[in-house]
Amino acid sequence: MQSLRFAQLRGTQMLPTIAVNYVVAFLASFTVLLFRSEGLPSVSPWLPLGMGAFNGVLFIASVPFLLGSFGSTGVGVTTATLRGATLIPVLVSWYAFQEPMNSFRWIAVGLLLPAMFMIRPRDATRPDLTVKTDLFLLALFVNAGLIQTMHKLAEVYLEVGQQEIYKTTVFGTAALISLVILLVQRRIPSHRDVKFGCLLGLINTCTILFLMIALNHVPAVVLYPSVSSLTILINVVLSWRLWNETLLRRQLVGIALVIAILCLVNVK
Repeated sequence: MQSLRFAQLRGTQMLPTIAVNYVVAFLASFTVLLFRSEGLPSVSPWLPLGMGAFNGVLFIASVPFLLGSFGSTGVGVTTATLRGATLIPVLVSWYAFQEPMNSFRWIAVGLLLPAMFMIRPRDATRPDLTVKTDLFLLALFVNAGLIQTMHKLAEVYLEVGQQEIYKTTVFGTAALISLVILLVQRRIPSHRDVKFGCLLGLINTCTILFLMIALNHVPAVVLYPSVSSLTILINVVLSWRLWNETLLRRQLVGIALVIAILCLVNVK
């Protein structure tokens, strides 16, 4: 989120930057796929291709919701909404895959949304929420939750080799659609767009790579709340250090809630 914000402040065009990001992420994921291709001929590619293509479409569908939410509600509320969307894969993992939940973890899940909105980064403006902005946030919340749920489904239903195909297909689909949009609109990425797009692409590649590895070892009901809490905490610290933003009292309360969440979800 901070990298997107930084790119915006540097005057990049968001759509070309996002397109370059997905192309770089696809090339990086495809390279990893080639290096880890032992045994791939023995696994069926159709399920990971289908799941990856579907999630790639969700990735692209999130772009207008994300940019619309940025413009309507600001970076802070948008970040909190994205992180709060982890509630969806957590509930799916508990209900569909019987991942263990105890009273401490339920308390942590209940604290997640309040913590996200308390700790959200300060917005330069304080827009009035309207029906339009509410719809942007709802669409962003559902879309982000579905994307994360698809990652969990990939971990459950796909073998390790198939997961590599899945990750590559996610970024390949998003790259293809975004490039088609650029061609239709006759837009050419600038040097600055390419530079920041490459940075975002590498970040995206590492994010999904480490997330899939973590899902293979840590229950989603523990991983997603922990990652969301830590991510938004890092966002607040970066806003404080990079943009000289003063920590608000509500953010200090949010930090305390994040620490509580991290402790509670790890109680067995």
